[in-house]
Amino acid sequence: MLRIHLSPAQRDELRTRTRQPGLAPRTRDRLEMLRLADAGWHVPQIARHLGYHVQTTRKYLKAFLAEGFDRLPDRPRPGRPARVTAA
Repeated sequence: MLRIHLSPAQRDELRTRTRQPGLAPRTRDRLEMLRLADAGWHVPQIARHLGYHVQTTRKYLKAFLAEGFDRLPDRPRPGRPARVTAA
């Protein structure tokens, strides 16, 4: 069983990060996973509620425990940048 208990400072940071303009939808979902886990929800409940697989939910909760908030957004994709521009 995966238990997450956030400190008051971490809860404030979670609230601040959730309200950032331009936040990617997947990052917002991962922050919501964290909030629900802190509220006492079990991983299968969180996964069902947000429409994710249980393993995906567990992956991001464990990533938070290991690396903190900075691990929740998507990492840059490897490879050459796109050559097509807006112009």
